Amino acid sequence: QQTAVNLASEISTADPSFTNQSPANPNLSITPNISLTSVFLELLQFFKSQKLLSPFIVFLLLNCFVISDGMLFLTIQQQFGLQSYSVGLMMSLVAASYVASAFIFGKMADKWGVAKVLMLGYSWLPIAYFLVLIIPPDISFFNLSPIWLVVLLIGLFYGATDGVITAQLGKALPKRILITGLAIFTSFLAFAKFLSSVLFAYVLQEKGFEFSFMLYTILLFMMISSLVIYQFFKKNGIQNESA
Repeated sequence: QQTAVNLASEISTADPSFTNQSPANPNLSITPNISLTSVFLELLQFFKSQKLLSPFIVFLLLNCFVISDGMLFLTIQQQFGLQSYSVGLMMSLVAASYVASAFIFGKMADKWGVAKVLMLGYSWLPIAYFLVLIIPPDISFFNLSPIWLVVLLIGLFYGATDGVITAQLGKALPKRILITGLAIFTSFLAFAKFLSSVLFAYVLQEKGFEFSFMLYTILLFMMISSLVIYQFFKKNGIQNESA
């Protein structure tokens, strides 16, 4: 009886797709022995060459004020005394909203540009956080209430940001660093959200529910408004120079 090792050896000898030869699809080729540092430096150089470093930094700063889903929904559940299953249900509805809206926002990004769709996505967050503040204290999850709109807006946020930016980077990044580059990018975003959740938990502990949500609402609103105003004046300046 052949062992698994012998069987694998025979398959690799008979099938050239198991050897170190290049696969039929060059887009799926994997560069061996590439270090994480070299990929990071090449990714950084790519952002600089494409003038994407500043937008990437702004993207990270915005994510520093995005409360993680677990922290957000757990806080809502505890604040309003909802059943424990409501947290999982809210996260499931966010995922459903994300899936349903990702395609729509992708089409919008192709038509209007990625930057406009990203700003639209981030504009949902301060609205969602403000709605949390006006949820009635005797709320029930199954009643029509602002909590449903909060869940919908969070899902729309993910559809307009994570889905769009991942697709855009997948199209723009060099193939040799595509997978590792996306992993590094998403790791930075995850770390930014981790810092945001830690800060939110501290403010929630020290200052309370209303102050913490109001703080994040105001900070996000100020950042998004500043970006919109900056883009407006930048666009008008370019038009005036060309005229």
